Parts: sequence; C-alpha cells; structure tokens
Amino acid sequence: MEAKPIPNPFFIIILALTFTVTSTYSLPFVVFHGIADKCSGTEVTRFTELLSNWSGAEGYCMYALMTLY
Repeated sequence: MEAKPIPNPFFIIILALTFTVTSTYSLPFVVFHGIADKCSGTEVTRFTELLSNWSGAEGYCMYALMTLY
C-alpha cells in the first residue's frame, strides 16, 4: 500500500489566503441597465438592493448606452 502524497504547504497557504481575502473584503459594484429601464425604476432598485444585501458591498446603478457605428 502506497502512502498518499502530502499537499504542498505553499498551495495550502495560498488557498487559505484566497478564502480569507474574498470573505473579508467586498468590492462595490455597478448595475448597468439599458434604455427600457431607469435607476429609479422598481425592478432595478430592488435588484441593486438585493445584490448589496447579498454581497455586503455598496451598489450603484448606471445607465449603459451602446452605440453601433
């Protein structure tokens, strides 16, 4: 019976730091919407608040206009 290899300590440290940093810090986010809606609209406001509550970060709404030339 062969012994199982021991995981690399460097990998374990990086994995632990990754989970610590991502769970500790939340970055603000922006919800982009199109022409058919507005930031003060009920659905966009509700969606932005839902994401804010879920992520623990400040959320913002911004109108996104794409032009095709």
